[in-house]
Amino acid sequence: LHGVENLRSRLLKLVFVNSDGAVQVDFAAEWNGEFAITCSEFGTVLRQLYNLMGNAARHTADRRISIRIFPTEPIEPLSLRLVVANTLTATDRAKLSPSVLVKLWRGYTTTGSGLGLNASAAIVGEAFGLDNPDQAIDLGYVGSRVTENGYICWIHWPLVIQDAV
Repeated sequence: LHGVENLRSRLLKLVFVNSDGAVQVDFAAEWNGEFAITCSEFGTVLRQLYNLMGNAARHTADRRISIRIFPTEPIEPLSLRLVVANTLTATDRAKLSPSVLVKLWRGYTTTGSGLGLNASAAIVGEAFGLDNPDQAIDLGYVGSRVTENGYICWIHWPLVIQDAV
């Protein structure tokens, strides 16, 4: 089994660098259990987080990114919400209009632009047994928004139910 402690041990050691220098990772979890049954499953979640963190590190206005982990409300299936956040420059804030935010999760790119998170939506949707990536987006299993403090994005992942393992 793999869980939040496995993430903590990796993510706190990461060093991101953007054009302004080193980027600090701020990690906190409100839940510390297991969410992956195999190394491969854990690696899948970790790759999704690396992608989101890389985008955040590229665009942070203060050379910091935050990772937060929360359990979801007691609904079925139980899941974990993994959130990545960064501050925004005025230029980046202006670029992230509602029409752009809608497109972030619905396309594919290989440019590192932050657009093209549909692959993450597809993987998360598959983990929850959804029919397609659009369902994961529409149901809020993945998403992003601009806040007063900056930009946040999230993915959900099903929790390991100990009795089922």
